[in-house]
Amino acid sequence: MGLALYKYDACGYCQAVLRAIAALGIEDEVELRDTLVDPRWRKELVAAMGRATVPVLRIEEPDELEETSVRWLPESKDIIAYLYERFSDGKQPPVVDATAAHRVATMAMWALLGAGVFFTELQAPLWFTACFIGAIRSFHNGWRTKGWFHHAIGVVFLLASASIVLRAYAVVDLPWWYFAYGLIGLLFVGGLLFRLRLRR
Repeated sequence: MGLALYKYDACGYCQAVLRAIAALGIEDEVELRDTLVDPRWRKELVAAMGRATVPVLRIEEPDELEETSVRWLPESKDIIAYLYERFSDGKQPPVVDATAAHRVATMAMWALLGAGVFFTELQAPLWFTACFIGAIRSFHNGWRTKGWFHHAIGVVFLLASASIVLRAYAVVDLPWWYFAYGLIGLLFVGGLLFRLRLRR
């Protein structure tokens, strides 16, 4: 049986599958095909699935006539369940939901930013806390996905937090939203580079 995982490093769902592969000790059983590093894998994935969404596991196995058939399995949870069923000798995959904590962090961040608009006397600490939560969330995403882009966003949030403190103590008047504009520019340039890379 041949197994190939279509993925890229900045995808959190792909990282969940890679952690399952490492936990099962089957790194030699699954070929890793990075769709951002090698455009050939992306084209192959789009031809088979109609879209470039990852992760997808390509399963090559013999059928009843001893001929090779290919099956494509999308969705990280389904891939992990398949790998555990095949390689774990009855062990169940761990249940980890990191997205719930990220949703709570995102809602808290926006709630604090909104509260800062209405409670101007508490604006500095509210906005500082919101930006600091954004920084922690972004750095955690970067660590989890090994993506530089999330780390860059985390740095922007940290700079915004610092600017709020400096402005509150009248050290320098540098509005934090300047860093938000920088973040928009970063997203634009990053998105442009991503699209150019896919066209190669």
